[in-house]
Amino acid sequence: IPVKAWLPVIIGASLVALAGAAWADDASVAADFVQNLCANCHGKNGVTDNPTFPNLAGQQEEYMEAQIKAFRKRTRGDPHAQAYMWGAARSPGLTEGVIEAISGYYSKQKPAPGTPSEDKALLAKGKYLYLHGAADKQIPRCAQCHGQKAEGDDVVPRLASQHKDYLKKQIEAFQMPTRENPTMHQNAAHLTPEDIDALTTYLASQ
Repeated sequence: IPVKAWLPVIIGASLVALAGAAWADDASVAADFVQNLCANCHGKNGVTDNPTFPNLAGQQEEYMEAQIKAFRKRTRGDPHAQAYMWGAARSPGLTEGVIEAISGYYSKQKPAPGTPSEDKALLAKGKYLYLHGAADKQIPRCAQCHGQKAEGDDVVPRLASQHKDYLKKQIEAFQMPTRENPTMHQNAAHLTPEDIDALTTYLASQ
């Protein structure tokens, strides 16, 4: 068989091998980031007891990718992002491939358990707002985008079992608005502190 006939096969196999090697390198570098940088704030396997920082375990992969890139570009400008993630996202070696590998790793981890609340009335109010909204106050139902169980989808984040204090800060950032997201600016605009307390209590419990 002429050598020319084999060239496409050889080249194709070589490209596949190179892609596999690159992926392996990205995964190795991502593992170093997860163990030696991310874990300091987000905990082992993406679950942390510190309410300042979000749980990453079980988070939507596409959402995490988008947020890390926004931190790196400094287009996400809320105080929390500036204080902790602007610098971290510009760490040497944090390439597009590594960002994808980090996001993929955390998305596959077991989510944190919910934090129970004994305030049944507050939980009920939060659940109702989340599932149904409040048309008279121009508050849309959160479940429409974030899912019935607050699991998120694609670039829409998982909210279930997230830290209450962290969620509260993010809603307030959308209201100010120091965190860029036109949809969330509108959705959060009419939430009162009492509404936010109820919503975040419910979501943290899931």
